[in-house]
Amino acid sequence: MTKNVLIASLHRSGGTLVVRLLDGHPACSVLPFETWHTQRKATFRLRHNLLFPFSSSARKLRTCGFRVYERKLVSAYPELDWTSYRARLLELAARTGSPSELYRRAATLYFVTFHASPLRDLLVNHCANLCLLSPWQLRRTFGDYRMVLSVRDPRAVFCSLERHRPGRATERSIPSFCDDWERSVRRYHLGDPSVISFRFEDLLGDPERVMRAVCADLGIAFDEAVLEPTFHGKRAQANTSFTREPGIDASAIDSWRTQLRPPVQRAIEQRLGPLLERLGYR
Repeated sequence: MTKNVLIASLHRSGGTLVVRLLDGHPACSVLPFETWHTQRKATFRLRHNLLFPFSSSARKLRTCGFRVYERKLVSAYPELDWTSYRARLLELAARTGSPSELYRRAATLYFVTFHASPLRDLLVNHCANLCLLSPWQLRRTFGDYRMVLSVRDPRAVFCSLERHRPGRATERSIPSFCDDWERSVRRYHLGDPSVISFRFEDLLGDPERVMRAVCADLGIAFDEAVLEPTFHGKRAQANTSFTREPGIDASAIDSWRTQLRPPVQRAIEQRLGPLLERLGYR
């Protein structure tokens, strides 16, 4: 049976790059956009799961995030006829009794409909911020899974958020930001041996070494395709925070040092100093 692989990270921490590196591997079926099980990422409402079998098809799809997912697909492929796909997705949801079952069936429908192929050995989904949830919450949504977690220096993450999502990165948000980063690192990167985790900076600096280890942990053969970001087999932009060019941009490793304001840097270091040192961030 196909294994569920969740690519997790906080915002601006390399999740997109990891997904697009795995996109070209012949053992992977990679969903093109993120999906999640509630209307907002990194939230979990038990009542949605408990009431799921009694919900309407439309409500089930909203609960699992497939309405947002569909809008992204339509935007990416406006030339396709979506009427039949929508009808089949609603019919499928009507016959589905749990979020994990709908997740698997909807993914199968996507690949059969648009790629004329069954699911391969690994079903890969970019699930940014779901690393804030606990393992039991993720199992309720995705069933059995393997998590691949990219951890990035929080000073670099905050710097990137300031540039690209300034409303989410203010000095008032530093405490909650640091709490989220520490929770995901302690829970999964340091606390769960089943998680395949690495530092984003190591991936940029030595992608072959890191991706060889990832492939080995996932139980698939290393393939040179995982060294080149692709989107459905075509060369693609990956480091969206730093460049519009295809490929891997290693300059992202230390660019925050000249861009992050000193007061913000000091505030993050005061809250996370021991953990930064433990992970090798100086």
